[in-house]
Amino acid sequence: MSDERIPMSDADRAPDVVTTERLVGRRLTAADEPLFLAFHRDPRVVSWLGGGEQEITKEENREWLANKLAHWQLHGFGLYAWFERESADASRGGPPAPDSTVVPAGPLIGRAGIHEVDPDVGEVVGDPAAIELMYALAYDAWGHGYAGEISRRLLDVAADDLGRTEIIADTVPHNVRSRRVMEGVGFVYEREFWHDDHTMVLYRKALCPKS
Repeated sequence: MSDERIPMSDADRAPDVVTTERLVGRRLTAADEPLFLAFHRDPRVVSWLGGGEQEITKEENREWLANKLAHWQLHGFGLYAWFERESADASRGGPPAPDSTVVPAGPLIGRAGIHEVDPDVGEVVGDPAAIELMYALAYDAWGHGYAGEISRRLLDVAADDLGRTEIIADTVPHNVRSRRVMEGVGFVYEREFWHDDHTMVLYRKALCPKS
């Protein structure tokens, strides 16, 4: 199934900063290298990212970040680093602050964003330019509903900022938490497929861009 969309223009780009009620996500930067080295060395997190028990090296982490920064440059969207946002003073009233002015507070919650699929996954889904919802949270952020909150915001970005009409998501079959998040934000299970020497489950969701 092919994603029907208007070719990307300068306007079809994801914002550098996005917010939810509790969180703020900002576009990755080169300065994030030590932040994500610690993230990627937590075995409780990496066990769900295909890293197994082998500890990631500084070079591998640097290469991962360089690839994600290049993805932003090439496609105009990508992964964000997510943090708790500074608490708003409700007594002030007035309109909410623009996303770009919201200040991150506290430790890293995780990384999540929109990404073009790997070529072999694109072949499986029938669209080499398909986009994928991706998220991975720090262990201490599990169980707070953050993944669903982030996912709903990113689906709005995919539809309204990028003009996409469809998005996929995938995980390993036994990742029950992730599958519940996908289903909770409207993804529909499609089938299993083989990727990187293990079985994955594919989910798909139709999007309705604003006219």
